[in-house]
Amino acid sequence: TFDINSNNVGPTGATALAEMLKINTTLQKFYISGNNVGPTGATALAEMLKINNTLQKFWIHGSKIGDAGGKVVLDALKVNSTLT
Repeated sequence: TFDINSNNVGPTGATALAEMLKINTTLQKFYISGNNVGPTGATALAEMLKINNTLQKFWIHGSKIGDAGGKVVLDALKVNSTLT
């Protein structure tokens, strides 16, 4: 479990975390709620969700991703088969 809730993570930090999680083979729970991820960070995380096949839980609520960020995350969830 990686819980980074409410740590003022912005788009740059979210993008760096997304890059790390693209190659993740062990982490199953990632909590990034209550941050300032924004649409740019949400896009990076969505791209990660399309690739990552290890995460089972992903929480991003309250991270200021907006409608555009929400749409890209939802689209990524259509192809992710491991999140429950």
